[in-house]
Amino acid sequence: MNSPFISTLTSFYTSSKSRWVSLSLRNKIIIIALAVLVISGGTYLLFGQKTKTAVQVTVKRGTIVEQVTVTGNTSPIGNVELSFQTSGLVAKVSAPVASTVSVGDALVSLDTSTLRAQLAGARANLDAAQARLNSLRAGATPQTIAVSQASVDTANQTLANGYTSAYSALTQAYASAQDATQAKLDSYFQNPQGPYPNFIFSSGNGVDGPAALADKPRTVAELLIWQSELATLNPNSPPSAIDAELIKANTHLHILQKFVSEMSGVASYASNFPAASGLSVSTLQAAVSAGANEISTTQTALNTAMQTIQAEKAGVAQAQAALNQASAGATTNDIAAQQAAVEAAQATVTQINTQITQATLRSPISGVVSVQNAKVGQLASPGATLVTVISKDNLEVDADLPETDIGKVNVNNTVAVTFDAFPGETFNGTVFYIDPAETIIGGVVNYKIKIAFAKPDPRIKSGLTANLSITTNTKTDVLILPQFAILQNDNGSFVEIQTGKKVTQVPVTTGIQDIAGNIEIKSGVTEGESVLNVGLK
Repeated sequence: MNSPFISTLTSFYTSSKSRWVSLSLRNKIIIIALAVLVISGGTYLLFGQKTKTAVQVTVKRGTIVEQVTVTGNTSPIGNVELSFQTSGLVAKVSAPVASTVSVGDALVSLDTSTLRAQLAGARANLDAAQARLNSLRAGATPQTIAVSQASVDTANQTLANGYTSAYSALTQAYASAQDATQAKLDSYFQNPQGPYPNFIFSSGNGVDGPAALADKPRTVAELLIWQSELATLNPNSPPSAIDAELIKANTHLHILQKFVSEMSGVASYASNFPAASGLSVSTLQAAVSAGANEISTTQTALNTAMQTIQAEKAGVAQAQAALNQASAGATTNDIAAQQAAVEAAQATVTQINTQITQATLRSPISGVVSVQNAKVGQLASPGATLVTVISKDNLEVDADLPETDIGKVNVNNTVAVTFDAFPGETFNGTVFYIDPAETIIGGVVNYKIKIAFAKPDPRIKSGLTANLSITTNTKTDVLILPQFAILQNDNGSFVEIQTGKKVTQVPVTTGIQDIAGNIEIKSGVTEGESVLNVGLK
């Protein structure tokens, strides 16, 4: 049984066929052409659109700044207890109790003479490493080799002269130390060279009197030891022996300086000098002051000698490295290895500079010194509180930093602070405290940090929400790509480079990232090279 739909379709087909047969050839051609155009257009719309070209980005060289962002709140600063991270001898107390200090003011400084000698050597090593790298890249001629050999000879002679001068500095240092501690002060003692010396005057109730009497025999013994060490040396002694004696001499001087410092305290309470001696409080104070200046000058001379030798040694190493390279030539592996040596030498310089910076306690806030336990000549222990600074009016920012970011943040990192209360304004500060113990918040490990403002602002109130951008690392003259361009798989990170229709995956080594979506590229691509920006296809 035919349905009405089938009947209608059959009738339409029959009618259409009849009409098609009745059409002229011209009309049939026009209808067929129109049908072809309609079908072609539809096919193009569905399948024939031109494939979009993949977006590419160029590897650029520039500066990248790593930042950590976190939100905190302002709170009043009660007091800040400060201590050194490493041990060392206190060389200077810059802010006694009740001193008014500002952010960044020095409070206490450790003796950095040894560190500065190490820094001179590290910088010289860096210069030597960089010079060798430059030489490897440039190659050498016979004339260069001859010049390099002459530089080696000159550097060795300069170093030999430096050791001769160092020997003279050692003998002069001993003579000055003996003059400062014995020639100038023995007349104020009974039995000054014996095991049980005593003062010829009354020392009063000063705390330094017993210490000075106890340390007097030690100074005698220390000078005898020093004298015996120098007896084994001469201007032509092996450099290693003179190097060792320079280090020992500094140790001797620290002990002798402690005695002179104690005698300075004794002079404050001295009285009842024997009339026949012709001595008095004023003569004792003058002798102690002159002795202290003499030892200080001696320490400076020895440190200068050590720094000079370190620099001259580096000069020899640099000259010899240049000669070796000029003679041997360089391979790609040689250049890569030397580049690594330059980076290692730079890291050493940075590390020592950091240690020198940390050898001075600086106030992170503006306020008043309420506790000052440091004394010149004493040994500061790491973590032991030496100075406390109180601020009544200033504010700090407290924030909880997750463990994923705490490894990037260090004390003295700069911070940009913004407040919803002051749109469009940015306030500067620094990280001055990182809690060593964790705080669990919502099951997540956090560490409390504190931010000090560079200068107070009366508009800032306690309890304001602060948005912090902590600058943790800055690198200049590095290769940079957007993070969108970096892919990762089980083998590491890579980029895609298109050559014609072929796409190649190139492994890369990445570094720090910034909050703008850029990432440092340490190796794998070169400046100006184009890679596929896969995140923007």
